[in-house]
Amino acid sequence: MNDEQVVYLRSLRAVKRVSCNRIRYTEEFKGHCMERYFNGDSPAVIFREAGLDSAIIGYKRIERCIARWRKEGYGIAGKGGTMTDGEADDGIYKSESARKTTSGGDLRDTLIAQQVHRIDELERELKRMRKRCHLLEVRLEEERHVTVGRDSVETRRA
Repeated sequence: MNDEQVVYLRSLRAVKRVSCNRIRYTEEFKGHCMERYFNGDSPAVIFREAGLDSAIIGYKRIERCIARWRKEGYGIAGKGGTMTDGEADDGIYKSESARKTTSGGDLRDTLIAQQVHRIDELERELKRMRKRCHLLEVRLEEERHVTVGRDSVETRRA
């Protein structure tokens, strides 16, 4: 994750702590997330509504969180999980109320941040595609010169 994404993630109520390669969520978010998951909601939708779009954090990270939290018993009545500090360091952590992040200005801020991230992603892809297109044009031009050179040699032989 880049610095801009880390700053954005730190602003979310669902996130307790963030580093460049690790996100830690609040216990409240874990419980809320798993309750919704067990009620049939999509993990990607639950995370997105908390401002944690898969375009930013990656779908694989969402899948791993759900699997780990289910194993630890989150979302089961009376269970909050029993994660030690060491286990917490292995993965993704905590946040407050995911519902609060979808109200008022927070939702707009979330959408803006997601759109900025997507625009950056598309601009990088466009740059790669332009570079690739240029390289293909150069290669095509080189092949044309080789073909023209062969034709003139064959013409002289005949």
